Amino acid sequence: MRKAINTLQAASSLGGVVDEEAVYRALGKVSPARVRAIVTEAVIGDFGKAVKEVMSLIRDEGADPLDIIKIIHREVISATSQLKVPEELKPKAVYIVSEHHYRLLRGSSGELQVYGLLARIRKLLREGSK
Repeated sequence: MRKAINTLQAASSLGGVVDEEAVYRALGKVSPARVRAIVTEAVIGDFGKAVKEVMSLIRDEGADPLDIIKIIHREVISATSQLKVPEELKPKAVYIVSEHHYRLLRGSSGELQVYGLLARIRKLLREGSK
């Protein structure tokens, strides 16, 4: 209970409204909604814009690439995702995410692994829709 109160106090001290985004910033975490928007942009929209957003998250805001990869994993397997990954492609998509997760844990560059993951998910979903 005390941790929740401290978190809410920290979120309110950032100024403005205490909402989901403020709580994530107070905890030093990445908002899943923001990562969802980035993944959707990478797959459906402008890949370059998505890469710039990831770069901003990691370099400017200090986001952990491992957290980003975990959120992407949840987005890929979710039935309510905006990506709408077909059931027959989900095993391959999860395998791709797990490869990048493993590489990151073994010491590879976090930024590069997130970029590569976004590119491979984009390729998989674009080829799968044909």
